[in-house]
Amino acid sequence: MDIILERITFASGGLSFLLLLTEIGSRGKHPWRLYLVLIYFVHSFFMLLGWSIISNQHVMAAHLVYFTGPMMFVHAWALPRSLRCIANLSTSEELSRNVRSVLYQLRFHIFFFGISGMLYALNFENRHETLVRILTKSNLTSTDYFSPTLLIFAQIFQIYGLFVTIYRAKTKLGEKSIKVVIVICIVLIIRTFFALLERIFMGNEYLHSHLFASAITIPIFFIGYKLYLNYLIKSKFELTKPYKYSRLSDLDLDILETKLTKVMELDRLYQNENLNLPELADKIEVTTHQLSEYLNVKKGISFRQYLNEYRLNMACKLLETEPQKTILEIALECGFNAKSTFHSVFQKSLGLNPSEYRKKFDPTPKP
Repeated sequence: MDIILERITFASGGLSFLLLLTEIGSRGKHPWRLYLVLIYFVHSFFMLLGWSIISNQHVMAAHLVYFTGPMMFVHAWALPRSLRCIANLSTSEELSRNVRSVLYQLRFHIFFFGISGMLYALNFENRHETLVRILTKSNLTSTDYFSPTLLIFAQIFQIYGLFVTIYRAKTKLGEKSIKVVIVICIVLIIRTFFALLERIFMGNEYLHSHLFASAITIPIFFIGYKLYLNYLIKSKFELTKPYKYSRLSDLDLDILETKLTKVMELDRLYQNENLNLPELADKIEVTTHQLSEYLNVKKGISFRQYLNEYRLNMACKLLETEPQKTILEIALECGFNAKSTFHSVFQKSLGLNPSEYRKKFDPTPKP
């Protein structure tokens, strides 16, 4: 069993390290990159530690074991934030890539690494004995408790971070990415909770069971997560940057919504292919920034997405009830400036092109 576990942990750590190198070498400037780099690095670290213990590489394990707590805290910090990025739930601080800002966010983690490094230096000569005491949980000294205790608190911190992500997601339940993130959070909370119970109650059996579960499930999660991120990138994911200061405090949002509904549903401004954010804001007598914040924060949608919703609704009605009109005529009437743009938006939103949609209502559609 140990040989199988040894190979699984080695392969799992190797895969994580490969994903780490891929992410570092990526040219994309997506907001979740920093978090993914840290997540992959931490998993590689823990798989290396597990492998070194199972394969009796105790020299290596004795060096690594001191830093398990701080490393888990880094993972607990990065994982929920990566999920918030892909669901547009991040704060301006969480999206910041300024070195000073990132270091400030990681100040407690750096402090924990400092303490762990100090304990490592003080116990350097006895590091092998320390490893044995921690693994067997016998004859523990006061300093031996630091890393295991920190590891437990890090897992609690991760559960807290995932609950925060779910709480923020409650305001945008209609979006597909939000539903995906909520499911991922629930699964991770359950996984982390059982890992926490394993660590507290299972003693020596904890290591083998946890290593086996982590080595198998986490790479599967990584691959699925990576595929979903690639899907977001290909579908032209739009990051909605959070607003540090709200410009809506002086506005009656009910009146704003009434005005917006009037100009879109009654006046049909969306039929103007050149309609832009400043022009729409001027029509409802608010600033561009106020309208942008209202759409992004209160409705959870970008201006372009909001516009296309109205255009697609009208297009569907025309495709259903106006069989004599061509696809191009419908596209232009709804506010699209080209047939190709109409096709692309329609396909992305409804999963089929306009001609396929029309066939449901008219067996002999126009070209």
